[in-house]
Amino acid sequence: TDEELMQRAKAGELRCISTLFDRYNVRLYNYFFQQTRDKGQSEDLTQNVFERIIKYRKKYTEKRNFTSWIYAIARNVHMDLYRKKRFDLPGNDKVMRMAEIPDETETIESLHDNRLKLAMAQLKQEEQQILWMTRFEKMKYVEVAEVFNCSEGAIKAKVHRTMKNLKEVFFKINIDD
Repeated sequence: TDEELMQRAKAGELRCISTLFDRYNVRLYNYFFQQTRDKGQSEDLTQNVFERIIKYRKKYTEKRNFTSWIYAIARNVHMDLYRKKRFDLPGNDKVMRMAEIPDETETIESLHDNRLKLAMAQLKQEEQQILWMTRFEKMKYVEVAEVFNCSEGAIKAKVHRTMKNLKEVFFKINIDD
């Protein structure tokens, strides 16, 4: 299991982190790309997560779910980037370019995908992260609660409110403009 591999890494078997990297690098890259829309930056952030895993491996406890632990690190890496460099989240101009429709042969499904991207980008960063973890990564509420250091009930409430907000934003967007 991931937890067993991390315990072995904690004991000094650093090659176990290679296996964890193989299991999680794509998921983390997608998590970062969803937030930054920058391939290079997403690769760097993913690498930073694994550097921190190596650096802080002794602090891992066997009681902690590994997926929650790695996403907590990922969230901190992302927050540190914006604190250090004082970046803003992608602005509407970048979001609009991302959602531009290249030709008129777009399907209804791709139009809805573009609208969803626009709507997601208008959510708060924490809301985007929670939806990504619960809906795209299929993490359990209890795991996400560990990442955000709150109760499972609080995460359920946040997901409910965020989905309601996303729905409102989604239907306000006119993709034809």
